[in-house]
Parts: sequence; C-alpha cells; structure tokens
Amino acid sequence: MAAKFVEGRDFVEGVDALLISKTSEPKWDPPTLESSNESVTDPYFTVKEGDRPRLQLLRDESDASFVDYRQYPHARIGLPSETEVRQLIRERKMLPDDIIPYLVENRNGKIGLVEKVRDIIDRKVGTGVDRAIWKEESAGSG
Repeated sequence: MAAKFVEGRDFVEGVDALLISKTSEPKWDPPTLESSNESVTDPYFTVKEGDRPRLQLLRDESDASFVDYRQYPHARIGLPSETEVRQLIRERKMLPDDIIPYLVENRNGKIGLVEKVRDIIDRKVGTGVDRAIWKEESAGSG
C-alpha cells in the first residue's frame, strides 16, 4: 500500500508543495475527500498477481540471519529478569549466594541489580542439597 501511495501523483504533489516549492497548497486529485470515490482508493488495497513480491518480515528460525524480534535485544544492559535468574539456576546449577556476584560482574555492577536479584531469590528460590531450586518447580515435584 505504501509503495503504491509513493508512486501516486498526490504524493509527488504533496512533497513538492511542502518541501520544494513551499507553497503549502498542493493540488490534490481529486481535490477533496468528498469528491473521491472507491475508484480512487481501491487500487491502493488491491494486490494483483505479478505485483511486487510480499515482504517477508520474520525469517524462519533455520535462516542464518534469523533474529527473534520478540526478544528484547538489549537485555544484557538492563536488570536481569526472573526468567534469566531461573535459567542460571537450571542451566548453571548456581547456588543463591553465587548468583548475585555472577550477575554483578556480568552486568558491570549495574545499579539496582543486587536489590532486584535479592528480591527474586527471596521470593522464588530455595536451596536444595547442592544447588538452588526454583520454588515453583520443587513444589510440583513433591
């Protein structure tokens, strides 16, 4: 739709009136919305076979250039989430006393990190025999 609009006469007219001749008086065709009809607007919404190929916004995960746009790309510079703390417990099998120093070093002493992670640990983490346990997981296995 945007490509069709940019190719249209009214786009060029608007750019000229605002940026080039600076008259701020474009000569639209049709001149008013009231004088417009579906024959003017339908082409913007019609996709014909052979028109431009559809833009693929998200790539397949098997594509080497795949980026998961649902994930926040700057998470490493922010405070850790509960999900990240849970992953440290699950994947690295860290003890609660080791999680905070690890994250402080990993995040270059980010302000507020200790308080947030301590809160997560107090609410969500218990201690097993030799490692931390996410409380919700240990409740389901007992």
